[in-house]
Amino acid sequence: MSATQERTETLEERVARLEVRLQEGFSRIGEAMSKGVAPEHWEVKWVELLREYENIEDILREGRERARLEQSAMELGVREVRDA
Repeated sequence: MSATQERTETLEERVARLEVRLQEGFSRIGEAMSKGVAPEHWEVKWVELLREYENIEDILREGRERARLEQSAMELGVREVRDA
């Protein structure tokens, strides 16, 4: 990969980065609130990140479930019927 090419982030990597940002954001919001600062704009961004995290987790969970079902079907000798 050349220096000008960017590697696409995997969903798992995105989830890991979001987890860090959510934890840091939660801490910063708590610190600001304890100092009497109203961090509404931070809370809005934090909720946006949380929704993105939840959406990606749903996609990953669906993929894991699909893979588990496919594995179970293979173990039972079930084949997918396709139109010829």
